[in-house]
Amino acid sequence: MFNGLGILHHLYLNNNFIKTIEIDAFQSLINLTVLNLAFNFIHSINKQTFAGLLKLHTPTDTVYLYLQNNVIRQIFNQTFAILNRLLVLDLSFNEITEIDEDSFKGLQNLRFLNLSSCEYIMAL
Repeated sequence: MFNGLGILHHLYLNNNFIKTIEIDAFQSLINLTVLNLAFNFIHSINKQTFAGLLKLHTPTDTVYLYLQNNVIRQIFNQTFAILNRLLVLDLSFNEITEIDEDSFKGLQNLRFLNLSSCEYIMAL
């Protein structure tokens, strides 16, 4: 879908009724540093969701991932591990009920994690 857009730095897909994201959907977006998927109907994410987002894990970029206001229910182990340069991660206003123990493993640069209004959070 995004072939030929390798120079793109910011991608705003918020408010688009997106329900699923295919594995490698962002494969060609090698320079992306901001990905906004807020206000959709995404129900599941895992570490394969973000495969191919090369700039989202390079040491010189400030990286933002917005996933608020979706219907994500569980954060699996190492979901964000490939995004080791992630600075801001917003998961607020989701239906998160489970967060696996190693869900945020490898996010040594994370400065802002928003889990507000995820009422029934339980760490596994």
